[in-house]
Amino acid sequence: QEEWPWMGVLFYWYFRPVSDNDRDQVVYYFRMADPDFTPQPVYWAYREMASVPAFLPYGYHQENHYALNYQGPWVEVTEPRAVLGAYQRGQPGASLSFTFRGSGLDVVTKVGPDQGRLVVEVDGWGARANQLPRDELGRASLNLAAATEAWQVRAPLARGLPYGEHRGRLWAEGGEVAIDGLVVVRSEAAWGLRL
Repeated sequence: QEEWPWMGVLFYWYFRPVSDNDRDQVVYYFRMADPDFTPQPVYWAYREMASVPAFLPYGYHQENHYALNYQGPWVEVTEPRAVLGAYQRGQPGASLSFTFRGSGLDVVTKVGPDQGRLVVEVDGWGARANQLPRDELGRASLNLAAATEAWQVRAPLARGLPYGEHRGRLWAEGGEVAIDGLVVVRSEAAWGLRL
């Protein structure tokens, strides 16, 4: 996920050989366990990776990603103008929490006359990188109300975060909101540091 963010699904297809008879075949050495079920180091690496809490890595993620935790009045809505034909619609009081790994965050959403606003928290209310306007309570918020309706609008929520894991939370206020996807951004500086 870190080094190959363009990779979609990656799976390991060879658990163990049934015997040692194929030691002369290259495929024998791609095993997770020996014929007697003794685990190889790759088994332990996969086991550790499978137990890591879910997070959004760098890149675009649909609204139904397994790392997103929706609370309150959300409903999946089929809509051909949304990315891949569906989105999550939240009523006031609905919230969304998640962990992401990157240096910034964008939301893919809908704007229009019937839309409310998203209140945004990244690493707590005092997040320095959150450059959104503040509401009357000092919270960062993104107003989704607009004179005309538009779909697949990408709006920045946070920028300039130190590269790493961050906690995000979004709330719907003042009307319904649409979550059509989230984009985790990785700055060029972060790429340079990681290579």
